[in-house]
Amino acid sequence: EQQPFRQPINNPIEMPTASAPVFDYEELPPSYDTVVMNQKI
Repeated sequence: EQQPFRQPINNPIEMPTASAPVFDYEELPPSYDTVVMNQKI
């Protein structure tokens, strides 16, 4: 029961990503895609 809770704690990027950026992720779908595409280029 504490296994799924230990996974996000081990990942420093997963904790903050599922903490607040969750709302920003849904409100920044096109912006995020553009940033990723620009970085790949």
